[in-house]
Order: sequence, then C-alpha cells, then structure tokens
Amino acid sequence: MLTETTEPTIVVEGDKNSRFPCVEQPTRVALHCNGYYLWCKRNGKLICRRKRNDKDEFFLRYDDAGTLAIQHHKFKGLLTALSTTLADGTIERSAKCFASEEDEKKITALEEEKKEEKEGGGEEEDGANAAAAAAAAKSEEDKKEEEEEEAEQEEDQEPPEFQPDDQKWCFVRGAADSINANAIIMKSISTGLNLGIDDNGQLRFGDDDAPPRKLYWSIECVTGELCFMSNPRLKSQTRCDMSGLLNMDANMKGWEVFRFMEAGHGFVKISSWMHSQWLLCSTKDGLVDTCSHAESFKDYRPSEEDDAKSDSPSAETFRCSKWAIEKNPNGEGVIIRSKTHGRLLCVRDNFELRTWHPDDEKKKAAAAAAAEADEDAAKIAPDDGRKSNNWQSFTSSMRDSMKASFEDARKKMAKKDEPIVPESETTVWYLEAAHSQNYYFLSLNMQDPDAQAKSVGPGLEVTPNLRKNTKIEIIRENENITKLCIVKTDTKPAKNQFLACETDGSISLLDVRNAAEAEWIMQKSAEQEGCTVFKSVATGRYLSMRPIVEEPRKRESTTEKLSNMTNSVFGKEKEVLETLHGSETLEATAAWKLDPCMPRAVRSDKIKT
Repeated sequence: MLTETTEPTIVVEGDKNSRFPCVEQPTRVALHCNGYYLWCKRNGKLICRRKRNDKDEFFLRYDDAGTLAIQHHKFKGLLTALSTTLADGTIERSAKCFASEEDEKKITALEEEKKEEKEGGGEEEDGANAAAAAAAAKSEEDKKEEEEEEAEQEEDQEPPEFQPDDQKWCFVRGAADSINANAIIMKSISTGLNLGIDDNGQLRFGDDDAPPRKLYWSIECVTGELCFMSNPRLKSQTRCDMSGLLNMDANMKGWEVFRFMEAGHGFVKISSWMHSQWLLCSTKDGLVDTCSHAESFKDYRPSEEDDAKSDSPSAETFRCSKWAIEKNPNGEGVIIRSKTHGRLLCVRDNFELRTWHPDDEKKKAAAAAAAEADEDAAKIAPDDGRKSNNWQSFTSSMRDSMKASFEDARKKMAKKDEPIVPESETTVWYLEAAHSQNYYFLSLNMQDPDAQAKSVGPGLEVTPNLRKNTKIEIIRENENITKLCIVKTDTKPAKNQFLACETDGSISLLDVRNAAEAEWIMQKSAEQEGCTVFKSVATGRYLSMRPIVEEPRKRESTTEKLSNMTNSVFGKEKEVLETLHGSETLEATAAWKLDPCMPRAVRSDKIKT
C-alpha cells in the first residue's frame, strides 16, 4: 500500500527499500448499511448498532465458484440465512452466525484461559487511573448490552437446521452513481434475497425492488498497515490517547502506532491502533482532530451552486477523514494530504497537529492587516457614552480566556528550550513499521498442531518458555544480505551483537557487524508454509537448533537429587535443553516462524474491562 514511503533517517542501517512492512493479516472488514454496523454476539445473534466495536469485524472467505462465506473474526460463526415455516404456512426469514464444534471448543478454552489470567492478576499493563475513569464513563447502553448478552447465553436453544448453501453469499455491485459507486448488495445464494437493515436497525431480507439505502452495504476494511508517524524535523511521533486527543511526543510505544486502511481510489483512513475507534480527520480551516468510524462515511459533494463558492457552510464544517499518501517531491519521506481540503498534515508550535496550505501565510498577513485597521478605527471613533452589550462582552472575554489558557497549557507540554519550527517545514513525514523490524523467532512442529512452540531466548538457548524469548532485529542490506541483531540491554550502555555461524556449526554473538560469519541469506521455507529459513553466507549452514550435550558430573547436588526424585514420582520427564546450531542440511528445525514484536501499551478495550 505504501510502497513509496521511506524510513526515518534516525535508522540509517540496512537497505531501507527492503524493510518489511507491518501488515495485519488476514484482512478483516466491517459491514455498514443504512447508518448501522452489523454486529455478532457470542451466541451468534446478529444485531445492528451505529457505533464501531470488535464485534462487527468479519472475514470474507471466497471460493472458486465466486461465492463467499462471511465469518465473524472473534466468535468464528458463519453468516447463515435461515428460513422457518410458521404454523400459517408463511416463511420467516432471519440471519444468524453459527460456528463449528471445533471452533466452539477453541473459543471456550480461550475464554477460560483469559478468565483465569484476569482472576490471577496476570495483567501487567499500567494505567489504573485510566481504567477507573473508563469504567465510570461506560454508557448505560453498553451495560444493557452486556446484561442482555449474559441472559441470552444462559438460554439453551437448539440450533436450527440449515444447508451448506445457506452459508454462501454473493456480492453484487450497486448502482453506478456518485453516491453508491462503492456499495454492494449482499445476496443469499439459497434464497436469492438480499440482506439489508431497515430504518429501525433491524435485519431484513428483501428483493431487488427494496429502497437502495436499506440494501446497499459499504465494506470497510478495518485492518491495514501499522506505522509510526514520525516527523523528522521535530524528531517526534504522533500520539493518540484513549479520548482521541492528538499531540506529538518522543515515545515509540503502542499509543504512537497508527493503522493505515484502504479507503478506495488511492486514499486511506488513518486510525489509532490501540484506540481504534478514533480516526484522523481535518477541517477546511486546518484543524486536525479525531472522529468516529460512522462519521468517516460522510463525504462532501458540493452542489453546482457551491462549486463557485468555496466558503459554503457545508464545506466549512465538513471533517474529512480520507488522506492521500504521496511521495515527497523534494527528497525522502512522504506528505499526507487531505482528500477534500487539499491541505498537508503538519505540526504547529512543535506540538499541535494541523494542516497547512501555501496560501495560509497570505491569509494570515491579510487578517493581521484587517485587525490592525479595525483597532485604529476604534481609536479614532468617538465615545458616545453607551456601553456595549454586557453579554457579548462577557462571552467574548470568556472565549479569549479559555483559548489563552489552552495555548499556555499546550506550550508547557511542548518541548522546552527549543525553537518553534514553522508549519511549512513540518509537512514531511516518515512512516516506520510498528514492529521496528524486531521479531521473535519461533520453532513450530507443523506435523503436530498440539506440539508446544519454542522460541530463541537469552543466551541463544531455545526454550518452550515463551516469556523468555529474545527480540531479534532483522537488518536487510544490499545484495540480499541479512544481519540478525540482538540488543544486549544488560550492559551499560546497551550494545548490538550479531548472530554468527562458525565452520563447526556453533552459533555465537559478535560485536563486529561487518564480519563475514554474521551474513545470512533469508529465504521462504519450501517445506513449511509461513516459515523462514536463514542460510549462512560464509559456511552454507542453516540456522537450526540441537540438544545441549551436558558433560556427566561426578556427584549430583542435593537440589538435583530432590528434583530428579520429584520428577520420577510425578512422572515428569526431564526437560531437554536446546541451543542454536548451524546444520549442514535443511532440517525441519531450520524453519522459523517470525512473530512481529509489537510495542506494549494499554488498549481501550482492556481499560474498559
């Protein structure tokens, strides 16, 4: 999606063109019709709500015949068209989601595991004050929905009978006009009817003659590319908190990660990753704020009368949430331009997000001249002795006072002792992948799905304890050369060390980056899908693992004796320790699953629970 973007000059090592993006897979979508989002509850019941939630995200799974299945991403249920014959012979149409028995078992086990972690105090994330504030702010509607869902889960209902075709759907393109150009009709294969939402927020089936607004669906992609939005001129990142407030700071954590989602015709929507309910939007006067997903569906289309009037009320108040990511014509980086207003994303006073246009300087000069002229006229005009409107004077002074207080607070939060950078110099941005090229290396047994995963831990051992895993940075260089870097944080200052393979197959850490032993070739695994193989350039060996050979000891310590006795009593086998090793042949243990290392932070849905 963002193939022309480059990385910050702060990270100068490696080939920037071969850096890996951080893309969410598989793609999830939200289905929006007649002002409502389609939600699915834990028991498979479908409801319609005007707001966004993780309950409204679905997978679209196409088959070779051109039809598709619509599966809920969280509860794994497939959207099903149901037909029930009533006592009077009429057929009642409804829709519900049904998950397979295997998926139900997995979801139940996952819910029980999360419940145990919550009861055991396993949450390590900070933000207790924010959690208390969010819990107090929970709306009555949210509480009512939770109570209804709990009551519905207690009901024991027999699932109705349905055929495989009842879970197959077909998307039909909507009318080719300016409003519904991207809309689709969701048609059931088994019934031939279209699923829609009426004005009261209820799901309904109808034929092709039903009003378009009740049948036309917008498919909104809710996954995308995760990036830090860094401003190289200020050396800071954009940040969004749980209330939707935007500012700049020097951190690179979860609240500084943004999701770039395709919005059609080359434009994207930008939402916060941790607080996904907020999207970046901008107004005609340069204000940058956040809006909801429902508001982001609005699109400004000036009428013929408004084409000649750029200052129409609708244009003044419209908040555009679509952006164009364009390559910087003057060098590295990208510029982020508002679709409707054509203004460029920038930073004012080193802290506040705004949009900038070359004509802004002329308008500021004209406004300053007009204000000076008004002030001079007020001094010349004679005083007639009448007092001004007290209410207007009071509200005006209050507005000015609030604005001044806000400006003072904002400037105090900005970086001190640094000169203010003009807005025109902050329009260039760098988009860096949210994982910062750091990965956990996992070893998986693809033949046995129940086998425990292992990861590379400290000291180059391979351990089943995933909490001891070590972050490894993948540095891509020219000529397909890859370096594997581990940051040693236990030394002061922290230093970078690079994985190297010796001729005898031993794996070591070198402080020298340019050593030939530290060069690897990164390839896709032909045997195990989704895995990666690393081959040493110097020795031709593959990065793998082998058991640690322990030398026999003359005497066992008392602790070791007790441990061995305990293991024998309870039937526990002694854990086999393994370490990284360079194998001469391409073994199954040489295939590694690369798990992106994402920054940790408090997510909105975690705070509210």
